[in-house]
Amino acid sequence: MRKNVIVLGMHRGGTSLTANLVHNCGFHGGDEKLLLKSDDRNARGYWEYTPLIEFNNELLSSVHAREFIPPSDDGCEELENRSFEPKYKNRALGLLETMRKDGRPWFWKDPRLAVLLPFWKNIWEDVIYVIPLRHPLDIALSLQKWHRYPISASLLIWQRYMLAIFKGAETAQNIIFIEYEKLIENPIQQCERLYLFLTRSSNIEQSGRQTIENMAQAIAPELRHNNTNSPLSNIPQATEGQKYLYDFLKRKAENSVERINQTAFQIYPGWREYLTATNVMLQLWFLLPEKEKQFALSRMSTTYAELFVS
Repeated sequence: MRKNVIVLGMHRGGTSLTANLVHNCGFHGGDEKLLLKSDDRNARGYWEYTPLIEFNNELLSSVHAREFIPPSDDGCEELENRSFEPKYKNRALGLLETMRKDGRPWFWKDPRLAVLLPFWKNIWEDVIYVIPLRHPLDIALSLQKWHRYPISASLLIWQRYMLAIFKGAETAQNIIFIEYEKLIENPIQQCERLYLFLTRSSNIEQSGRQTIENMAQAIAPELRHNNTNSPLSNIPQATEGQKYLYDFLKRKAENSVERINQTAFQIYPGWREYLTATNVMLQLWFLLPEKEKQFALSRMSTTYAELFVS
């Protein structure tokens, strides 16, 4: 029985590139007319199925969450309950049916899936998880550029996303971690590793070296805008839990069988309140005329000014 692929990861964390590789390996991401269009942020496309994005946003909203304010623990319990409610379950099954109808192996990529696993795990059948891993500071710098989120908030969102992935997918039989940096540095080697994993795990026909080379052609180093060489341990905004988590994830990318120690990198109390306040401040900021923005910056403390200066 062929298995389908779920690309899990953090926003700006290499999920689009990884999805492109999966596509070039022979999986389809849905009707091309319904895929999110490319833009300045992702010149080669997002590979996100817009009906899935819309549904996932509704799911998040139903538990008082959004993509940059992930669900609380109570919200995760609510999400699991949603998977048994006909209103949500039937729509989710309908989305799956659209992917299966032509009989080809398919993939889904939407970063929101990471924090929606309590719902989706009860909906889809046995799937393959492909999880890209990128340096958290590079992710944070990208979010700062495009969304003006401060480094500390972005690292916090990254931490919640990756912990959600572990809680929801760590025990899966078919799971692989791919380091974004290694993809850029050695594309053929890493594409071959991913190719062999996908073909063996999904029972699709192997087509050999040409497919691996097609996958590698999707990797464009010139589109990489942030390249942090410093260890996360040297980043002052990173917490001890985030540093430990990133080191652990890198070991998982080396095929480590080590199990996660949840208590070693728990998120501090009040994390959602901080993200909510940050989001409100950013919404207000974008409403200000340019002259008012400059005046506000001159009166802000360094901590709050970080929100608005890229």
